Amino acid sequence: MYILSSDQMNRMDAYTMANEPILSIDLMERAALACTHWIERNLSNQNTIIAFCGPGNNGGDGLAIVRILLQKGWNASAILLKSKDSISPDCKTNLDRLANSFPDRINIITKANQLPRLNGYPIIIDAIFGTGFKGVTQGLEADAIAQINQSGAEVISIDTPSGLCSNKTSFINDNKIVIPKNTLTFQFLKPALIVPENMPKTGKVHVLDIGLMESGLNTDDKKSELVDLLLLNKFIKNRALEGHKGMFGHAVLMAGGPGKAGAGLLSGNACLRSGCGLLSMVVPHGENSIFQTGLPMAMTIQYNEHSTPLCIPDKTTAVAIGPGIGTSSDTQSIVSNLLNMWRKPAILDADAINLISQNPMLKALVPAGSLLTPHVGEFDRLVGASNNDFDRWEKQINLSKETGWYILLKGAFSKITTPEGHTYVNPTGNSGMAKGGSGDVLTGLLVGLNARGYSIEESAILGAYLHGLSGDLAALDLGQEAMHAGDLVDYIPKAWNSLLSESV
Repeated sequence: MYILSSDQMNRMDAYTMANEPILSIDLMERAALACTHWIERNLSNQNTIIAFCGPGNNGGDGLAIVRILLQKGWNASAILLKSKDSISPDCKTNLDRLANSFPDRINIITKANQLPRLNGYPIIIDAIFGTGFKGVTQGLEADAIAQINQSGAEVISIDTPSGLCSNKTSFINDNKIVIPKNTLTFQFLKPALIVPENMPKTGKVHVLDIGLMESGLNTDDKKSELVDLLLLNKFIKNRALEGHKGMFGHAVLMAGGPGKAGAGLLSGNACLRSGCGLLSMVVPHGENSIFQTGLPMAMTIQYNEHSTPLCIPDKTTAVAIGPGIGTSSDTQSIVSNLLNMWRKPAILDADAINLISQNPMLKALVPAGSLLTPHVGEFDRLVGASNNDFDRWEKQINLSKETGWYILLKGAFSKITTPEGHTYVNPTGNSGMAKGGSGDVLTGLLVGLNARGYSIEESAILGAYLHGLSGDLAALDLGQEAMHAGDLVDYIPKAWNSLLSESV
């Protein structure tokens, strides 16, 4: 599923209207029907519903929804907020349709003191502003939004919560942005609905199919994409019946320094759940016994503080560096040694990213095509502080283009950017994973997939999805509060089984 801005959505609407063909008012009716079908499936018709509608096309959607609900026997009414004389043609058509059929169920309000008390309405539909909103809420609309948020009602926003700018983050006070329980958005996700800082303002997002013609998408429209089964099915590999361990790759993983061997154990265990054939852990000499005991399925390559050049297996197929290794000058030398020896795309996480942030010469050793997996703090240390999530997203895209690196920025809706400027957004995962060690698990999974034969890009997409899915499955059984990073490793097999059972 692609993620489209308001301008891109406008082009999609226009393309569909021209090529289906369909009139704009009929496309609005289709969108309203999709919303009413969702309401019928998820709410009781014993509820009383009131819709707050603006004078634009989002308000037209709201007026059409109320009319259709009334025709189906629901107790619904609409308020049109009309602080100015202007009203869009399709909104005016739906206002007339509602007024002609149910004249007592529409109230036109021009001043804040005319707003009704909302304590008798358990359900409120927010159709004040849509994806085209770019300003700051004020006046009558701001007062209406404040009352909606204070009502205690279950709020459903149409397309986007009113007051939330569709294409950029907004730092407007919450009482000027509708805070819904559910957002019903049309056909595609919107950028503002998938950045972490906006998540408290969107509720649960539902994408409703309204029949827009995807043949109208151009190359630029396809630059942001939500990871789904359709995408994953394009490259998931079958396991050869005649396979042996040498056929499934040899991963080399430098993880777990003094006092942080747990990071290496988590990462190594996750790698062994990836499907790769062999794993060699690059570990400090003093920690070797921990890894031999905790990871008996893996081999070790030991180094001392002033180690001679490392020797990695000739048949190594993937290398990852970073979890728990520290940032000492000795560690920096080992990392430099390993990068000089490998000279192919590698996977860098955690302390490896911190090291290249501190040392331009080490940064220059990271080959194009490599994958970096920072969390927000590590990313900001790499490129500088960002003003907001959209600013950080833009910096992430630019860094991938400038360096030729793939960047997997971890967090809610983790984003993977490619050297071509494409963004993949991962939908799996939950806040129960926001605990120490979760990123170490991801690194192990990624290097195992890359060793197994997946490209760096495929490894990033599939690894992020499986990692989040294992967290979602763990949360179902254990709860988000009690789960920890080790549970993610334990649930990788269930995540694989779930994914493969749904693949076609």
